[in-house]
Amino acid sequence: MPAHQECAPWGGGRTGPCDKCHGAAQTDHECLSCVTAGADPDCAACHGRVRWRATCPVCRGTGEIDPALRRGISVFPRAEGLLEYMRRRDTEIDAELLVELEGVRSDDEDFDADEGAVLIVPTRVVSVNQLR
Repeated sequence: MPAHQECAPWGGGRTGPCDKCHGAAQTDHECLSCVTAGADPDCAACHGRVRWRATCPVCRGTGEIDPALRRGISVFPRAEGLLEYMRRRDTEIDAELLVELEGVRSDDEDFDADEGAVLIVPTRVVSVNQLR
């Protein structure tokens, strides 16, 4: 149901000083999809910039964590970006499924936009594949 397509930060919605930007309001961004698979001017996350500095996606520039739910489902423009994101978190992904979605870009920003994650409101499942 589109009304219930929301995401929250991993570990819950805590408040306090922003641990991503350390109160600086901005942070370095690196699109993991373009870092791992090559710069793409059509990339939904970075439009081929790959690395840049911008407003922190967690605190939205306030220096304090904004735990509010965000509208949409967290996705990466390319599977390589998602896999690199999971690898950097030491997440075991053997025998898991990779779901490719099609959707409309959310007006909200993903908590991990600084790594190339974007929010979409899915309209259909394109494919489901087993990871090996």
